[in-house]
Amino acid sequence: MLNNPADYKPEYVEVAFQIYERSAKLVAASLAGLAKNLHSADPKLKRIQVLAEGSLYWSKMKAGRESYYKIVNKYLPVILEELGLKGVTVTVSQMENSNMIGAAMAVLS
Repeated sequence: MLNNPADYKPEYVEVAFQIYERSAKLVAASLAGLAKNLHSADPKLKRIQVLAEGSLYWSKMKAGRESYYKIVNKYLPVILEELGLKGVTVTVSQMENSNMIGAAMAVLS
């Protein structure tokens, strides 16, 4: 619907984007919560890197709207600052087969 908005009523496309954007903001909040917990356990921790895999997170929008990962990256620093974690950065990276590699590492450890 978001990639072919001309095929749908404009109000449907707008609602779809609002749901999409809200989901990205919730992901940003979840990552900020993770950062807060990790920082509480080790206050020296300033840089956190997480992997995200999936077509939703890394998709590009064709409808002239912000992509999912861009929305997350826009709101994550704002939420971190609101939590008093201004010096903490969270980087979301992409890696093919990260779920399989993570599972293999868990089995081997």
